[in-house]
Amino acid sequence: MSIEIIETHQQTLGENVLLYPLLRQLNVAEIINQQVKSEAEIPLGSVAEILILSRFAKKRIPMYHLSGFCEKSGIDILYDIEAEKLTDDRVGRCLDAMAPDLAELKTTLILRAIKIFDLTVCQIHTDITNILFEGSYQGLGDDQLKVCWGHTKKGQDPRCKQVNFSLSVTADGGVPLWYEAVDGNTSDSVCYTPHLKALEKELGINHPLVIGDSKLVSHGNMLAFCRAGAHFIGPATLDKKEKKRLKTLWKQGGVFSELEYKALHGAPIPYWGLETERTIIDKKRKQRFLIRQIYTFSRQRREVVRHTRAKAFLKAKAALHKIIRCLNKYDYKTQQVIHSRLQSQVIKKCRYYQIQLNEDKESRFSISYAIDWQLMREDEMFDGIYLLRTNLKKDTFSMSAVLCSYKEQPQIERCFSTMKQPPIQVSPLWLHLPQRIESLLFIVFIALLIVMLLQREGRKKVAKKQIPLRVGGRDDLPLTAKVLLAAFDSIAIVSVTFIENGSLRTEKKCTRLSPAQMQVLLALGFEPPSQYWVKSTI
Repeated sequence: MSIEIIETHQQTLGENVLLYPLLRQLNVAEIINQQVKSEAEIPLGSVAEILILSRFAKKRIPMYHLSGFCEKSGIDILYDIEAEKLTDDRVGRCLDAMAPDLAELKTTLILRAIKIFDLTVCQIHTDITNILFEGSYQGLGDDQLKVCWGHTKKGQDPRCKQVNFSLSVTADGGVPLWYEAVDGNTSDSVCYTPHLKALEKELGINHPLVIGDSKLVSHGNMLAFCRAGAHFIGPATLDKKEKKRLKTLWKQGGVFSELEYKALHGAPIPYWGLETERTIIDKKRKQRFLIRQIYTFSRQRREVVRHTRAKAFLKAKAALHKIIRCLNKYDYKTQQVIHSRLQSQVIKKCRYYQIQLNEDKESRFSISYAIDWQLMREDEMFDGIYLLRTNLKKDTFSMSAVLCSYKEQPQIERCFSTMKQPPIQVSPLWLHLPQRIESLLFIVFIALLIVMLLQREGRKKVAKKQIPLRVGGRDDLPLTAKVLLAAFDSIAIVSVTFIENGSLRTEKKCTRLSPAQMQVLLALGFEPPSQYWVKSTI
């Protein structure tokens, strides 16, 4: 028997070995095909799932390169399609077709995730971020999602327009539970009430505990939550009014008591709390609602604040002395220029300098200044103190319990980080039609949902010692989805074309899994890829 190898070709399965089984557990393609009527040659559910998987590619995949991505990653084999048929027109038609049914699709998939993975949904964390878009996006109708300029985050391109993306996640693993896409210039404070209504109406979650940022505890939001019988925790600004209230408490003998708080990872961090109450009035319903105010103190936070203040003070001092040396020289010869430099380089950096700009008869300038030490001592009194507001009752939630719940808020920030950085890495997008934008944001949400479910399930298995801690080469930090996905980078399908006894043949085989990879799949309840991609291994 003679064999002559003609060609070998490799398709990297990588992270899809973990992601595809999650799509099957959620029945994403099946739900889309059932709810969105279409006679397309390639089922819409398959196109949508391929779009979801493309979000995890190592390099960002434009829609017009989707066919190449399928061919290189073996997804064409998985979905039994011809890769070249996945054109950007077909993808666009898929997004158009899903747009009218997005609300129903979103609800159905989230409810299934809650049921299949037994998610605990009594505590929710909500926040808002932005997703950047490139293009002009002019002439949109009043009832369409508006891509427009808004408040860009630090490091983002201010030339890009944006859509705001509000998200709610569970405290149980930080799993995405609901999202809303709103106009790019929408205020952060308006996202909380729509989410609260959606959780109750669409998902049947009544009276949840919602944790958010300072926008959550605005007067209007607190009133809306109290009316609905829902609970909230959020940080409030320690403004002059609150500082005065805290001083009064101190004069009345109020003292901070130590709180029971232990970080999930790392050494315990000591906190202290002092509680008071205030009342908000519902004038329409003629009701009063009791709001708890918990002044929380951290020595670690105080050290950070004082270090930051000292750096700003020294930086402003150096800038002030430089301006003094340059007076009446270079371009420091007009009052307007000098005032501008003082404002931007000194006063804006450090508010403790009291500066007087003097001008003599010969139009020469001099500067006299003093430092307001009393104001600095006043600020130092409140270093390390921040305020939490909640309507939870004391007999059910102590100050320590309120603090512990609030300290889980970074979960949603990590969720945003997962979305904007690898593995999902949403970059500035370009889509012309608003309905396609909304459909693509739905795709991004499902991608975020499956990756956070993967992380949650992985951490549960690590806790039960069913997954080796060193699957990602790290024992000291919690397992992340990024680490899990990277552990499967080596998995591939190898196609070998050869001549055997005069006949041309092609065989596709899957590389063998390492013991650690097999252990991860077994712990998660996933089949090895050889069972559904190809039937033989090498």
